[in-house]
Amino acid sequence: MPNASLSTNAKGAIACAVFDQHALERGGVVSIPLVEARYDRVLDLDGKVYRVQVKYCDRLSSRSSGSILVDLASYGSGRQLSAGYDGCEVDTVVVYLPSVNALCWFDPADYEGKSTLTLRLTPPKNRQRHGIRLYSDYVWS
Repeated sequence: MPNASLSTNAKGAIACAVFDQHALERGGVVSIPLVEARYDRVLDLDGKVYRVQVKYCDRLSSRSSGSILVDLASYGSGRQLSAGYDGCEVDTVVVYLPSVNALCWFDPADYEGKSTLTLRLTPPKNRQRHGIRLYSDYVWS
């Protein structure tokens, strides 16, 4: 259940802990950068190494019911510090969705050039599929 009283740092720590557990259960090796980096974790899994940005998302979209909004930009002192991520600095963005207790895995094609991602928790009532990003299509299993 989402908790609005948690700080941004606490939410990030929760998301990273869920990511670490999930990766370890799948036989991955998780490393944490020792210096400030654009990614939160390095994952060695199935013979490939990934720079992973981990996000926590419980922010409902104001434009659509049944949707959540993932902020890819970073903010500080009320202003945008970065516009998002690209594949040259981050290999994947993994988003923890506490409302459904799921981790979603996004490749660069999903997030490059974007400052937000909108994910549907439920299919739209009009059954539209084009341009819709259902969270269940991205669950890291």
